[in-house]
Amino acid sequence: MAAYFALRLENRKLNYNTVVQKFPQFKEDIDLILLADGYVVNDDGTVTLAQE
Repeated sequence: MAAYFALRLENRKLNYNTVVQKFPQFKEDIDLILLADGYVVNDDGTVTLAQE
């Protein structure tokens, strides 16, 4: 389920803040997936590729 959420976040179909609020049990796994894929979470809950 965390992989599904991460994919939807990366595709900008979901908001990170909303997902983590509703499903806190997946937060750690979502964070790990997003980090591994090179994404960062912005303050407004959007997810964007990290600038290197």
